[in-house]
Amino acid sequence: MCNTCYQTHRNKQVAYGRWTTLRVDAEPVRAHLTALREAGVGERRIVELSGVSRSALQIIRRGRLGANRPPRAHVLSRTADRIMAIPLDVDNRSYGVRIDATGSLRRIRALHAIGWTQTEIAHRIGSTLQNLNRYFISEPEKINRSTAVSIARLFDQLQLIPGPSERARRHAKKLGWAPPLAWDEDTIDDPAAMPDRGAHRPVGFPERYTEMRDLGFNDLQILGKWGIQPESLLRQLNRYDMKPSPALVTLASSIKHRKSVAS
Repeated sequence: MCNTCYQTHRNKQVAYGRWTTLRVDAEPVRAHLTALREAGVGERRIVELSGVSRSALQIIRRGRLGANRPPRAHVLSRTADRIMAIPLDVDNRSYGVRIDATGSLRRIRALHAIGWTQTEIAHRIGSTLQNLNRYFISEPEKINRSTAVSIARLFDQLQLIPGPSERARRHAKKLGWAPPLAWDEDTIDDPAAMPDRGAHRPVGFPERYTEMRDLGFNDLQILGKWGIQPESLLRQLNRYDMKPSPALVTLASSIKHRKSVAS
C-alpha cells in the first residue's frame, strides 16, 4: 500500500479495535531459518512448506545480493507466521535427502508379489519404468526421500488389493519376494526384520474369518470365497463363540427347512 492508503487502513483498524502491526522483528525469523537448516531442512523444502519464495528467504537471511545492504530489521507478520510454523521435525527434511532404501524395496516387491506390475507401480508413484527398474533388479542402499514417501503411500493404498497380473505374481514368487501381509508395518523399514510367511504355524478359523471381515467381506460373501455351506460356517462361528450375521442365520435356517421338507 502507498503511505496514504496504509494510514487510512491503519486508522480504520485502530477505530474497530482490530489493529495489529503488519511487520515484526526479523531476528527470531532468521534464527528459526538457521535452526531449520541445521536440522536438515533445505531451502527448497522451506519454500514448499511456507509458501514463501526463495528470493524472499534470501533477503530475510542475507539481505539483497549485490545491493550491499544488511538484512532487514523487520519482516511482514504473515511471512514470519508461515516460516515460524515450520516445526524442527525430521519429517520436514528436504525431499531430496537420501535415506535407507530397505523399506522401499520391500514395499514395491511386495506389491509385485500380489500382482502389481513394474509399469503400473512406476506410473502410480510418478516415476519412469527405467528409474524404478533398479529397485527390482538390484539392491540400492539409498533412495530419495520423495520417492520413498510416494512408495509408502502407494503401499498403504494397495497392500490389500490384488493386482491384475498373474505374471507379476509368478515372477515375484520365483524370486522369493514376500507379499504385503508378510511384513509388519512397524518393522518393514528395519534391515534386520524378516517376513512372516506363516509357514511354521497353522492359521485357525477365528484368524481367517476375522481377516476376511476386516477386508470387507460379509458372511454370505465368505461362503462363496471359501466354497462352504451356510450350516458349516454357522457351526464354526458357534464353536468359537463368534456372532454370525442375521443373513447367515436366515439362510442356514431356510436350507435346513427345505431339507427337512424334502425328506
